[in-house]
Amino acid sequence: MIKAATIGGFFCSHAVWSLADGEPVIPILAYLDREGARMMQRIVADDYGDSVRQGQEQLSAPELDAETACLVYDGHVTLDDVARDALIIELRGEPERQSSGVITLPYQPATTGVFSIHRPQWVSWDGPVTCAIEQAIEAFFQGAESHEKGWAVWQQNVFRDGDS
Repeated sequence: MIKAATIGGFFCSHAVWSLADGEPVIPILAYLDREGARMMQRIVADDYGDSVRQGQEQLSAPELDAETACLVYDGHVTLDDVARDALIIELRGEPERQSSGVITLPYQPATTGVFSIHRPQWVSWDGPVTCAIEQAIEAFFQGAESHEKGWAVWQQNVFRDGDS
């Protein structure tokens, strides 16, 4: 799950970069191919929900020749009984994408006038456990930090308790 969390963090940071400019997040299917090269495909359909469903199908499809993969898309989560916009990061990790996990990154959209990023939430983890969750969380942040432009935006807009 380390590689999946790392690539998930990188493309989550990429999506944060888009959100800060008020751009929509087109669902991103990202993966490491068998040679370890980072690959990315945007999933576009007439309906956003269809794009997400197509991405979810491709994420788990045996035809995807990848060791590890993730799908990043825009959605919603409920925190403290409040519905929030959030990036959803679905992970498929080693071995052979048998492990799965979901991370959410709540945010306040730029269209509100104050773009902010909240703390990521690890929502689920299923399948063979190949590392401690703390290692996967660290890998997620290492991946996020490795996208220089996205990470700079993330750090400039992180929500801190007490901020208005």
